[in-house]
Amino acid sequence: MKLAAACIAEDKPVIFRRVLVFAGSFDPFAMHHREIVEKLLTLKRLMVNDEPGVPVDVVVWPVGAYGTKQQVALPRDRMEMLQRGLRGLDVTLNLDDLLSDDFGYTSTYQMEVRIAAKFQEELQDDYLVPVQAQVITQVWHVIGADIVGQIKEWNEGFKLWQQGRFIVVSRPGYKPKELPPKSIVLPAGKMVPGAASTNIRKLIAAKQPWEHLVPEEVATYITRHRLYRTIRNRKGATS
Repeated sequence: MKLAAACIAEDKPVIFRRVLVFAGSFDPFAMHHREIVEKLLTLKRLMVNDEPGVPVDVVVWPVGAYGTKQQVALPRDRMEMLQRGLRGLDVTLNLDDLLSDDFGYTSTYQMEVRIAAKFQEELQDDYLVPVQAQVITQVWHVIGADIVGQIKEWNEGFKLWQQGRFIVVSRPGYKPKELPPKSIVLPAGKMVPGAASTNIRKLIAAKQPWEHLVPEEVATYITRHRLYRTIRNRKGATS
């Protein structure tokens, strides 16, 4: 069912919108990240053409440290690399995690809740009197095929699996045994060997060629600020 027709029987006005959320560490922001964003913008155009009355936003959300996954570059460096890597693309860069005092982590479920609340609050802020309207936000989470099997282990994982919407980015060598009920697969094209951010950091530390794996402005920033010269976690301990 099309989103604009989903709540036609509502007693109060309803405003619909879609949000495609691409979350990750982006440490550093690489060419394959930019290619995924470009594909999301193509998907956005298709969605808008299908339902012209429903706006679609593409949000890139760099997350804080979580579990055993640590970030290497400082938050300010990750912000700068993202801004450079996303230059020229019509996306929203959400910096909530990077700008928080404790460099916090927003889970996938929390993102969905926050995004829905944000648009409802913005609607009220646009008017001097309370608006009797509801914003229905359909959130699509962009994830790699290699982590689909982990969804049920996340915060509110079973609810996300059953009710959440996912754009699953294909990845060579990974084929999920099953997909969430509400999911679509986004072909990612041919991924250049060594393109993962972890491998890029290792190449930099080993003084091997790496510049072709990140956008040019990101490569310039990494070189200028001497990032990733050693393999460290965010607290500075060499690993």
